[in-house]
Amino acid sequence: MKKSFLVLFTAALLSALFCCFYAVGAETYGSLTYSISDGNITITKCNKSATSVTIPKTINGYTVTCIGDSAFYNCQNLVNITLPDSIILIGNNAFSGCRSLANITIPNSVTSIGTEAFFDCTNLSNIIIPDSVTNISSSVFANCFSLESITLPGSVTSIPAGTFSSCRNLVSITIPDSVISISSNAFSGCKNLSSITIPNSVTSIGVEAFGDCQSLANITIPDSVTSIGNYAFVGTAYYDNPDNWESDVLYIGNHFIKAKSSIGKFYAIKPGTKTIASNAFYECRNLSDITIPDSVTSIGENAFYNTAYYKNANNWESDALYIGNHFIEVKDSIRGSYEIKPGTKTIADIAFSNCHGLTNIAIPDSVIGIGNNAFYNCVNLTDIVIPNNVAYIGNYAFQLCSGLKNIAIGSNVTVIGNHAFYQCVSLTNVVIPNSMIIICEYAFANCANLTSIVIPVSVTRIGCKAFYNCHNLTIYGYADSHAQIHAYENNIPFTEFLEYTPGDVTSDGTVNRQDLLRLAKHFAGWDVELDEAAADVTGDGSVNRQDLLRLAKYFAGWDVQLGA
Repeated sequence: MKKSFLVLFTAALLSALFCCFYAVGAETYGSLTYSISDGNITITKCNKSATSVTIPKTINGYTVTCIGDSAFYNCQNLVNITLPDSIILIGNNAFSGCRSLANITIPNSVTSIGTEAFFDCTNLSNIIIPDSVTNISSSVFANCFSLESITLPGSVTSIPAGTFSSCRNLVSITIPDSVISISSNAFSGCKNLSSITIPNSVTSIGVEAFGDCQSLANITIPDSVTSIGNYAFVGTAYYDNPDNWESDVLYIGNHFIKAKSSIGKFYAIKPGTKTIASNAFYECRNLSDITIPDSVTSIGENAFYNTAYYKNANNWESDALYIGNHFIEVKDSIRGSYEIKPGTKTIADIAFSNCHGLTNIAIPDSVIGIGNNAFYNCVNLTDIVIPNNVAYIGNYAFQLCSGLKNIAIGSNVTVIGNHAFYQCVSLTNVVIPNSMIIICEYAFANCANLTSIVIPVSVTRIGCKAFYNCHNLTIYGYADSHAQIHAYENNIPFTEFLEYTPGDVTSDGTVNRQDLLRLAKHFAGWDVELDEAAADVTGDGSVNRQDLLRLAKYFAGWDVQLGA
């Protein structure tokens, strides 16, 4: 994507946003009321008696760019509407309650569709969302009882809360492999949904995401999923089929979903299991002995709450609960520093949530997953080092950690969950490792003092509003990368790296002491990867010990140049 196009696109988007939310004055055009701002028109209202509406591309020389919030709200007589290809945004509740609206074509100029935009459009039977749309908001099609089919574009990264809730005639839907998360109640109440394919891109499935999907008999959950919310599949044909339960427990593929309260005193989770869903053993009061295999990478919220094991004080070590090699929970009375036991594989959801007195945490290299809300609202936690074996950082993992100043993200993390560092207001600089593939929605939103983030080319998906309200932020990355596209689409300043950065031997986008260590290992005969162009810090066309000396002088504070 060319810079010139991106700049023009951003200007148009910002202009439309301004128009949508700051339009003043009122004019009429047929049955429509509109406002003009900054040379653009927002449709603000429609006559309730209108049955068919065609919105022009221009009115009196001004371009129509936005359907404003509640513009057609409760226009119950509206059957047909034609939108021009100048529309960029469809606002919140824009067509909510238009119960006679049967068809609408969304032009491929639209980039964002607001909350409950088509809520309670009970006669709407099908809709195609164009590839231009990068953001759909919560409950967009909730209560669209007649909706039978829908096409989601490959540009959408999440299915928000309640998106298709109670779409009882929706039979099937294909989720594109751009989607990272399926949020709470996304498909709940879709009683005729009979099949669904969850792509390998999805990392999280929210609370009651498919609840009460009574016809859903076959479900496949890929191993990419690292969290499954409470009641995610309750009320589905799969859940209600006794043949799918094995001795009072339910699995879906490699995921443990639920145990009945009648389960006995001992249970060993199957080898190869990847995730344990939220509340999986909740209220299994007789369960006193549990075995969790090391294959498990995530444990959901309250998975073992109220079991005999949980309630046995002898199983708690200094106010902390482990099950085998898995850290389950610590009491929020903890103060100061805490060191997780060596050999621990996972940190469960909400493990340290609301531990206001926690100031430092030592995570061993053995840990491979940090769960949802794991350190939520740990307001006095100042520094965190995420080990290299960690593959994902869960949703809301460090949300509201207002004292968190420094994070070092391990070299194998591939996913940063949604809201993971939301409102970490003390963060100033972040370096994303080369292993990273996905940064989910709102991951760093409201980090008011975040000034720089380095994003490598390995990142192929950045969720909507990942850096929302980060007004002081500059994104650093490479030309034509997803980082650059995201920056321009969201009006975030972008600084382009050279094809290589002199001294950036590890190719992580920044020059630090890891580069010096990597170069030293190279000359010591270690088999390590080396960016030879970046390692030639003397600029003499070869990598030799003079480069190691120059880099050492650089970090010792000598007045030397890198790359010349």
